[in-house]
Amino acid sequence: MSKRLFAVVLTDEQEVGVRNIEKAFAESARCRVRDGVFVVAHTGLSRDIVIRAGIFEDTDTDEGNKPGDVSGVVLKLNGSYTGYANQAIWEWLEEAGKDIV
Repeated sequence: MSKRLFAVVLTDEQEVGVRNIEKAFAESARCRVRDGVFVVAHTGLSRDIVIRAGIFEDTDTDEGNKPGDVSGVVLKLNGSYTGYANQAIWEWLEEAGKDIV
C-alpha cells in the first residue's frame, strides 16, 4: 500500500500528543511544522493516526469513537500545497510525497 500525507493539528494536551506521534512514527515519516502541527506519511487511514496520536481510543465496539487524552484533528492532504516555510519542510514533503496515492 502506498503512503498518504496527513496533517495533524493538536489543540489540547499537545505535549502528550507530540510524544505519542514521535513514538508512533519514525522521524522519516513525520515532519513537525510547528508546535502541535505535524505532517505524517502513513499507509493507513486517518483513523489510524488519530488513535496513534491519542485523539481517539482504539476501540472495536459498535458505540463509535471514544475520545482519547488529546484533542486535535487529522486531515488527509491531497498533494496540493503551497506557502512560505523553512526549506526543510519542502524537502520533507517532496521526499515523503514520492509514492503518494
